[in-house]
Amino acid sequence: MTAAKQCVLNSLAMSQDDALNEEFVLFAETLKDPASRKLMTAFLEERGGQTREGELKVGELAPYLPFSSL
Repeated sequence: MTAAKQCVLNSLAMSQDDALNEEFVLFAETLKDPASRKLMTAFLEERGGQTREGELKVGELAPYLPFSSL
């Protein structure tokens, strides 16, 4: 969550290219944490995240999102 918030703040203070590069670096940093890596792997491999099928059932994958009831 901290990295996501930092990305938003960066987008206000940097060029788009610099902000996207910084987002990549911050995301890579989050994957150094074993717990984060485990959760991301589960989302991608076990829950179908980042697939067409997963996008079609985003309400099931992330029920806390405001558009999950669509």
